[in-house]
Amino acid sequence: MKSTCLLALAVFTLLLFEQCSAPSNYQPDKAAKHTITLEIIEEQPAAAALDSLVVRVKERLEKAGCVYNGVQMDADKRILKIGVVELPDRKGVLKEKRLVFLETYLSTGGKLEFCEFWDKTAPEVQGLNAEVVKIFQYLSNDYLSLPGKRYGYGDSVMIHSLIASLDNAAVKSALPEGATWDMLRAGRLSVNNGEYFLYLRKNKVPWFSNQCIEHTSFSMQGGRSPAVMITLKPEFHANWASLTQELATQNQSELGILIDDRLVTAPNVMTAITKGQFGVSGMESIEQLLAVSDVLSLKPYPLSVRLLQ
Repeated sequence: MKSTCLLALAVFTLLLFEQCSAPSNYQPDKAAKHTITLEIIEEQPAAAALDSLVVRVKERLEKAGCVYNGVQMDADKRILKIGVVELPDRKGVLKEKRLVFLETYLSTGGKLEFCEFWDKTAPEVQGLNAEVVKIFQYLSNDYLSLPGKRYGYGDSVMIHSLIASLDNAAVKSALPEGATWDMLRAGRLSVNNGEYFLYLRKNKVPWFSNQCIEHTSFSMQGGRSPAVMITLKPEFHANWASLTQELATQNQSELGILIDDRLVTAPNVMTAITKGQFGVSGMESIEQLLAVSDVLSLKPYPLSVRLLQ
């Protein structure tokens, strides 16, 4: 009799533990008001990476305070569907923008990296730039010739995007060996003395990873330029100071900041940064900045994903 009571008590304790350890915002019996669909980019993702991806998506849902009824992978292991019961009330995000914020928050992998660039004065880069300018002028003139069409800033962005996706033999042949072509903010090329330049990655900073980050925050920087402020762990301050000191003493002083292997900004490093804190700006919306600020404090996804509208 005594052993039976102990067994019953053990079972009750286990059930209570399972209930207490279950996700607090997971409510499978409630109907979803929104469905967020993520597509896995890798062709043959490993089973362990898929399992880890699902776990980390759930962690983000919990951290954001989102009520959800499930995270389901399709049979082909390519599509992840998230049933959203209640959107998170994120400070700084308007009610009508909450879904946009959550989509960005869940579809951003969160891998932060840095890279150096090829010197813009190098003959290879100047040759490449000359080819790009020719294409830009051709597309610009062609677009301007449309009847009744007024040329505006948004058209310039579209033309830059066309250049980047163009399969042009002259541009490809002018690329330095091992260089990766990058742009900023939806196709905008950087402007220097009235000429358009591409960013060509040369080397990634080998020691940097998300594990270097101590915490992140969102800043309006005096109300002028919103940015994600990143503070590194103390043990990485010396590395960061050495890197920024080296760049500050070179003619080529830009440091590329990548999120999910996409260049988001390339600030000029004017002086060594010794306190291990810097800002990332230049993203497309306040919602994206807020989402990235939250995401960078978490483990990045083990797989690359993109949002399916």
